[in-house]
Amino acid sequence: MQDHLAELLGAEGRNDEAEALYRNVIARVARPDFEQALGELYHSMGKTAEANECFKRAESAFLESAQRGEVHYYHHLADLYADVFDNGAEAVKWAQKDLDLRRNFSTLAAMAWALYRAGEFSKAVELMNESLASGVKDARLFHQAGIIHKAYSPNGKADSYLQMAAAINPHHAHFHVHR
Repeated sequence: MQDHLAELLGAEGRNDEAEALYRNVIARVARPDFEQALGELYHSMGKTAEANECFKRAESAFLESAQRGEVHYYHHLADLYADVFDNGAEAVKWAQKDLDLRRNFSTLAAMAWALYRAGEFSKAVELMNESLASGVKDARLFHQAGIIHKAYSPNGKADSYLQMAAAINPHHAHFHVHR
């Protein structure tokens, strides 16, 4: 519950309060996804060194979990490699593992985004379109669809998806926590 409040505070720009709350949550419950969230907050604040420390701790814990045969952090690894470490090939690797376990709008979108980061635009569009066919309406999904379509084809869909993202959440490109 406090992690959700910290996310809200960060989205409102109340960064000092959000940071304090995240630190409190992490002290009580050592979970790497909370480290990643704190890293994302630091990144949005321009605190690059602090963000990178959090991201490295999260990455290490996610990888340790995967090495133990656990699967619940695959999507976090895909997100981390796609958006933080700008490593499309690693993002694809982890997104594929997650997609192999469950095929839904979320895993399809994660794979599409990873493929986009890996420069595989036609495959990215194909999977993003499959994700969008689910009918889910989500600002992040539409934003990523817009970026992927813009990279692949000037067919006009990119601007439409970006407008849909903004209609749901005009601040969708600001601080967010990957869940």
